[in-house]
Amino acid sequence: MTEMQDTNRAVTGRTSLPGSRPSCIIRSLALAASILATLVAQAEETPQPLYLRNSNPLLQTLGAPAMQGGELMPVGALEYRWVLNMANHADSGLDDGEEAVFDGESYFLALVLRYGVGPRLELGMDLPLVAHTGGAFDSLIKDWHDLLGFSNDDRLGPENRLRLFHQRNGVTGYDIDESNVGLGDIRLAAAYRLAGSGGRALALRAQAELPTGDADRLHGNGAVDLSLVLDATDRHTFAASRVSLFGRVGVVAPGSGELLKDQWQDWVPVVGAGLAWRWTERIDLNAQLDYDGAYFDSHLDELESSTRLSFGGSYCFGQHGPRLSIALTENLFSDSTPDFGLYFALTNGR
Repeated sequence: MTEMQDTNRAVTGRTSLPGSRPSCIIRSLALAASILATLVAQAEETPQPLYLRNSNPLLQTLGAPAMQGGELMPVGALEYRWVLNMANHADSGLDDGEEAVFDGESYFLALVLRYGVGPRLELGMDLPLVAHTGGAFDSLIKDWHDLLGFSNDDRLGPENRLRLFHQRNGVTGYDIDESNVGLGDIRLAAAYRLAGSGGRALALRAQAELPTGDADRLHGNGAVDLSLVLDATDRHTFAASRVSLFGRVGVVAPGSGELLKDQWQDWVPVVGAGLAWRWTERIDLNAQLDYDGAYFDSHLDELESSTRLSFGGSYCFGQHGPRLSIALTENLFSDSTPDFGLYFALTNGR
C-alpha cells in the first residue's frame, strides 16, 4: 500500500481503489450514454415514404397498414415518430336502403415505434389517439377548392358541425354528433427482410390491430385485424437523379367487429407506390398513390374502394437531427377518402 493510500485510509476510513464509488459512477454514466446512443442510432439520412393511412372515420378503424418501404431499422436502433393526420369530411350517400353521412373533422395522433431486433427482424408498435369534432376549417377548404376549381357541392350544409352516421335497412350502425376523443386501436408490427443489396430492399411486414378503441365512438372496430404486406424500396434505378422509389402490395383480413357486422369483406387488397426526390441535402419532396379495396359489401360510394393521392415534403434538421414531414391528401375516383387531409410527422430519422 502506498503512502497516499495510507493517508487516505487514515482520513476517510477506506481505501481509494479502482472499483470505488466515483469511478463506478463515471463508468455507469458512460455505459448508459453508450446504450442511449445505440438506441437512437440512425443510419444514413435517406428519403422515406409518407406514413399515411385512410383517414375516413369508419375505414381508419380497420387494419390497413401505412407504406413503410423495404428497409428495416439497423440492429439495436430505435425509430420513434409522431404522426398527426387531420381529415375534413363532407360526404353523404343514400342507396338501396343504406345511408351514410361523414361530416366534420377527425384527428389521428400516433406514436410510431420501430426497433431493429436483428439483421433481418424489426418489431414495432403504434399507439394512437383519435378525436372527432365539428372542426374549424370548412370555410378555408371551400376557398381552397374554389381556388383550384374543385366542386363544393357537398359543402352546402351547415359549417363546422359533426355528424357521423350509418344506417342500413332501418338498423343504425352508429350515430355520432358530439365531439369525442380517446385511445384508438393499438397496432403491433413485425417485419422480416427478404432481400437487400445495392440500394434495393424487400421486406415482409405483418401487423395486428388490437380492439383497444371504443367502436361506439369510431375509435376502433371492436375486432383484431390482421395484415400482410410486401414493402419494397429502390434507391438504385434513379440514383443519378437522387430519386427513391417505394412500393407495396398486400392484403388485410378485417376481424368480425361491432361495426356493420353483416357487411364485412374477408380479404381486402392494398397497393401503393411512391417516390421521394432529394431536392437539397435537407429537403425531400414526396408523391404517393395508395389504393385500398372495399372493406364492406355496400353500394355507397363512401364505403367502396379508395384511391388517395398525397404530395408533400420533408425537412431534416441537421445530419442527425429530427425530420419534419408535411403533406396534403386528396381523394381520387370515390368519396371513401376524406375530401381534404393534412399530414404531419416528426421523426428521429434513420
